[in-house]
Amino acid sequence: MGWQDRDYAPETQYQRMMGWNWTRSVRRMSVTKALIIINVAVFVLDMLLSFGGRSSPIFNYGAMYTPAVQAGQVWRLITSMFLHDTHSLWHIIFNMWSLYMFGAHLEAQWGRRKFFLVYMICGLLGGLLYMVLNITGWLEPRLAIGASGAILGIIGACSILYPRMMVIVFIIPMRLRTLSWVMLVIYTMNILQKGVNAGGDAAHIAGLLAGAGYAWFTRRSLFTPPAWETSRVIKVKVVPTNTQQNFQQSVDQSLQGEVDRILQKISTQGITSLTDDEKQILKRASRSASNPR
Repeated sequence: MGWQDRDYAPETQYQRMMGWNWTRSVRRMSVTKALIIINVAVFVLDMLLSFGGRSSPIFNYGAMYTPAVQAGQVWRLITSMFLHDTHSLWHIIFNMWSLYMFGAHLEAQWGRRKFFLVYMICGLLGGLLYMVLNITGWLEPRLAIGASGAILGIIGACSILYPRMMVIVFIIPMRLRTLSWVMLVIYTMNILQKGVNAGGDAAHIAGLLAGAGYAWFTRRSLFTPPAWETSRVIKVKVVPTNTQQNFQQSVDQSLQGEVDRILQKISTQGITSLTDDEKQILKRASRSASNPR
């Protein structure tokens, strides 16, 4: 089986003619896209269930509420991350736009699994910090919803990994790292003053610091070492002409197996997970493909 038959291979014209393979499409879907679809689907369902002023069971049993979590409803720490204000479209639009803009960068860098874990952990820590402020009496317990804590974690990580990334705030261009510092100061001041949405800002701070902190402590492994560190001395063995073709065929088969394994690793863990030797193998395979015999 060649690389064209693997899960990471692009869809062929024949497959498009035969119809959409739902199973394979789901497996290949990015986590960023899946999270957006889930959030929008939950928002629409919640809005339909609350139509006419009725109380939505999704909101009632899914929103973050510290006394309920203390009573054993711990799922609220997770479910509240997928709920948004149904009275305003701006809440979900801004969150999903931010997730789309910044999530794609991190998912390509980290791979699907690591990106999903960091996203969920940042959102979870946001809910936990809000709980701590409720339990200590600094903030009164109120219902809280939104994916902002998780998304601020993604933004925080991007501000560390891509310090020169530019964003436009209203009409003012600034670096993402600068914007992160500005948001951190604003959120902190609002919590200290117990202002409007101080509970939401607690989740924002926890997510922002968690994402930035994780990216900071793992950033060394995310950068490609200099060329002089990855250089290798390759010994070339001259093979007699009468056995050269058989030797080349055996090498190609072995190389193809290694390439399949490496591409599968990139698909699940991201390109930054590759070792120096694996990068060299891909370079050899690329040279072989560009110089056919």
